[in-house]
Amino acid sequence: MPVPGVAAMIDALKRVLGLDGKRSLDAASVGRRLQSAGRIANLNTDLFHGAATIRQRAAHMARNNPWVAAGVAALVGSTVGTGIVPTPRHADPVVRDALSAAWLRWTDVADISGRQDFQGLQALVARSIFEAGEAFVRLRVLPEGLRLELVPAEMVPIDLHRNLSGGGVIRAGVEFDADGRVVAFHVYRSAPSDPLQLLSLEPIRIAASELLHIFEPLVPGQVRGLSRIAAVMLRALDLDGYEDAALLRMRISNLLTGFVSDPDDTASELVPAEMLPGAVVRLPPGAEVTFSDPPDAGASYADYVRAHLRALASGLGTTYEQISADFSSTNYSSARAAQVEHRRKVEQFQHSVLAFQFLRPVWSRFVTVAVLTGEVPAAALDEPGADWLTPRFEHADPKTAVETEVAELDAGLRSRSQSAAERGIRIEDLDAQIAADRAREKQFGLTFGAKPPAQAAPTTAP
Repeated sequence: MPVPGVAAMIDALKRVLGLDGKRSLDAASVGRRLQSAGRIANLNTDLFHGAATIRQRAAHMARNNPWVAAGVAALVGSTVGTGIVPTPRHADPVVRDALSAAWLRWTDVADISGRQDFQGLQALVARSIFEAGEAFVRLRVLPEGLRLELVPAEMVPIDLHRNLSGGGVIRAGVEFDADGRVVAFHVYRSAPSDPLQLLSLEPIRIAASELLHIFEPLVPGQVRGLSRIAAVMLRALDLDGYEDAALLRMRISNLLTGFVSDPDDTASELVPAEMLPGAVVRLPPGAEVTFSDPPDAGASYADYVRAHLRALASGLGTTYEQISADFSSTNYSSARAAQVEHRRKVEQFQHSVLAFQFLRPVWSRFVTVAVLTGEVPAAALDEPGADWLTPRFEHADPKTAVETEVAELDAGLRSRSQSAAERGIRIEDLDAQIAADRAREKQFGLTFGAKPPAQAAPTTAP
């Protein structure tokens, strides 16, 4: 005789251990529909084994696939544009002006290679994150001042793992202390893929304060970055294959062939073997000519490509129009909606990744070095922070955008400093230019645009 409740306990235990073959969550079932579904148990483990291959394939695709290349270029353009500029927070205007002037001079020499200015470095860092999944920037203080060196991701060995004394560990070339804080990176002296460089198999240790690691975290505890192209790589390859097949069909469709049927065998060798414009060909009695009907690209070609490009745009974080350059079905409402959604994603990346992990540490080190070299007053260290103002997004309707901006200024919801910085100009320089223009207009008796309202004459008591 069974003990009451034992059968129910056994059934419950089977459900907990998954021995009953059923799942309450469909996504966790083992049915036919999910037999081909992949799994990611630990993203770090998958990255340790596959990130190098993904990085190489993504680099190849970003150079050879026109849609992926357009998507990456659109992301870089939207994120960085002409550059993200700082506005010092220091309360003293003299210190602010000194910091701004010193920063402006430094941006032209920031790159240790001398190939581009700081705005160009921003774009290259963003491109490295989107393509390779991560970027490394070394802060080097030389006799001539602070310089930045971009380190390729492959120079930080992703297969380097060690346990250190004191509880520290090295995971994928990144060193952590016993509390889980990043304290250093282990970097090769030269790129492993460069055949002209002698590769030292023992990497050097660079403190985390001297090497910035910028990437977009996807899960807690992520150690290395993942290329955005990884999410669309198979889609892009499928579209490439489809394009090749469609091109082959189009080439075949151009091979128009004529066939002469002569049941009485009366045709002679005088029948021309090729067709010429305006030619009149006389055929023997009974002969007939038929032409081949080769296939074309198919009626579904455009819809298929459009659907794939939309998927590519979604995976990369761009809009369909940005990667396809197809505005044939775009109207104002759809363009505005796409712009708002795209801008929301870009702003999140700008502030949580690019500004926090890259721009702010660079500014902090710049201020410190500038004080030590005497370029700016020591008081700059009292408030070394800065606000980073991103390039403004162009509106689909510029007139409406300007009216909205003016309304925000009138309502006190934005400052002129913010509007000027979004246009790439300091408010101090803008005001100086306006004042100079007003003085010149007054000198020559010129009138342009709206003038500031005249002050009312004082009233006298009756």
